[in-house]
Amino acid sequence: MKKRYSIGTLTTEEYPIVEAALNERIEIEHIFYSNISGGNRTFDLHHVPAGDVTGTDNFALVKGESVSGGKSAHMQVRIYLEPGDRLTTHADAVSGIVLTLYGQTVPVREEPDG
Repeated sequence: MKKRYSIGTLTTEEYPIVEAALNERIEIEHIFYSNISGGNRTFDLHHVPAGDVTGTDNFALVKGESVSGGKSAHMQVRIYLEPGDRLTTHADAVSGIVLTLYGQTVPVREEPDG
């Protein structure tokens, strides 16, 4: 089933957008982002594997994406989150960046013995 994941206006603090539960995988297909402020802003998006505490440049999927004031954009992607993985984001300033992701959850199926 298709699902929408979004948060309010980004801040400079790293914040999780979506986390895959231990019994599911998530496939993100679209990222929409808008800058509702007047000035240019940038944001980062990290894929944080299960068990890791925070996003780092090693986990960056999007690093320093610049968005002009009043503009919106779309990325068509294929991001796969395994159980316990999460996507986190933050901006360069308490900004006007708003992110919305679309994807679907896929239940984890038990492998048959034998």
